[in-house]
Amino acid sequence: MYLNVILANPSRHKYKFKDEIIHVKSVAYVEEMKSHVPDKPPFRDVIFIHPIDRDDRYVGDFIEMQEGDTFRVYSDSGVLLKEYKK
Repeated sequence: MYLNVILANPSRHKYKFKDEIIHVKSVAYVEEMKSHVPDKPPFRDVIFIHPIDRDDRYVGDFIEMQEGDTFRVYSDSGVLLKEYKK
């Protein structure tokens, strides 16, 4: 399973994307972040959690971060690997 973090920054009607993919073993939702597909553009600070199936199609959950949200990625032993804040 992969954690795909997409940071979108609209600038002068063009999007600048920063994309990062992290291999993860499992995902646990904590705190009160809601998993949802954003209704319409512009998408900002979107986290996409997905497995890649045999056809290389993306299937998964979108989480659009709201102001004050923190998303943390931990190893199985509890070590903080990545942290994303809005």
